[in-house]
Amino acid sequence: MSELLIQGGTVVTADSMGDADVLTRDGSVVEIGSGLTTDGRVIDAAGHWVMPGGIDTHTHLAHPIGRLGVTTADDFYTGTVAGAFGGVTTILDFGLQGKGESLSFARDRRLAEIHPDAVIDYGFHMIVTDVRDEVLAEMPELIANGFPSFKVYMTYSDKKVDDCDLLRLLETAGKHRGLLYLH
Repeated sequence: MSELLIQGGTVVTADSMGDADVLTRDGSVVEIGSGLTTDGRVIDAAGHWVMPGGIDTHTHLAHPIGRLGVTTADDFYTGTVAGAFGGVTTILDFGLQGKGESLSFARDRRLAEIHPDAVIDYGFHMIVTDVRDEVLAEMPELIANGFPSFKVYMTYSDKKVDDCDLLRLLETAGKHRGLLYLH
C-alpha cells in the first residue's frame, strides 16, 4: 500500500476551493481535510493549487491526414509529455477504421500505436467510415469495454457516411449508451 499526502495547498474540487490536505492511497484520493498525516511520502503544496488533472477529449497525435499524405507533428510520446507538463492527465484521441476493416481491428491497431509511447492515461474515439451490419454489431461490445464514442464524418468523400448510415449509427449508439461525434 502506497500513500501520498499533498499538504497545505489550495484544494480545488467540483464545488469548492480552500486550504486543505489531500491523502491518496494506491493512486486514489481517500481523504480531503485538515491536519492529515501519513507514514508515506509528503508533498508540501503551500502556495499552490491542488486539483484534478485535465482531460483533453480531442487530440490528433500521430494522426494520418490521408488526403494530404502527412501525419500530425506530435506522436504519442511528445504529445502526452506536453500534456503532462500542462496538467493534462488523460487524452482522448481517434482510431480510424479503414474501408473493409472491423472496428475491433482498427481499435487494436491504434492501441498498439499508442501503448508503447503514452506517458499519461488515454482513450480514443473510433472513427467509423464503413458502416455495415457487422460493424454495427461490434458497437455494443466496444461501448461496454471502454470505447463508448464514435466519430462520424459528414464531409470528406473518402470518410463520409450517408444519412441512412448516420441514423443506423445513432440508433445503435443510443440503444447501448454510446455517443456519436459529428464532423
